[in-house]
Amino acid sequence: MNIQVHPAEPSMFSVCLRIPQWCRDFKMRVNNRIIHGVAHADGYVHISRFWRPADTVDIDLAMPVERIIAHPFANGLCERAVIQRGPIVYCLEGVDNLLVVVPILPSQPVFSQEYLPGLLGGIVRITTRNVDGTLLTLNPYYTWDNRPAVSKASDWLRVWLRQQDWYALRAELDGGQREAWEHVLYQPVPFDPTS
Repeated sequence: MNIQVHPAEPSMFSVCLRIPQWCRDFKMRVNNRIIHGVAHADGYVHISRFWRPADTVDIDLAMPVERIIAHPFANGLCERAVIQRGPIVYCLEGVDNLLVVVPILPSQPVFSQEYLPGLLGGIVRITTRNVDGTLLTLNPYYTWDNRPAVSKASDWLRVWLRQQDWYALRAELDGGQREAWEHVLYQPVPFDPTS
């Protein structure tokens, strides 16, 4: 994202930019120079400097693909995970997954993402493998049901996917302690970005 600053006259002040809670990594540049050690407090980055008209701030918010697990006492979501990229939740539709019988995410899924400018107004599509090796194709949930199904059997949608080894993933998050979920509705599963 690119922001231009236009003060009436050159002066010293702070520009405060909101960093959403889902973003755990970001990079910033002012006038194409990387900013290091930016204070990140109360959900905002404060950039204090002498600003001149047409100074620019570039901010790149990391949007990694990750699995989210709901509170373990949400019975309908037990043993399931949802795929999220930044703030965007993804879903499987039958029209893209004709060979999938039962979608189940493996313990360590590997995600690929691709920007498709000609599909549904331009989306980032995510692919991974089902536990049986079948390709799983996911689109942003906000785009669902915008293409005709090939058949009645392919007219389905899944947002929360069954997750292999769900209890082991949950133990990584809470160590088997109920207290870890107090006032928490969902948590991202830690992932290794190099895998």
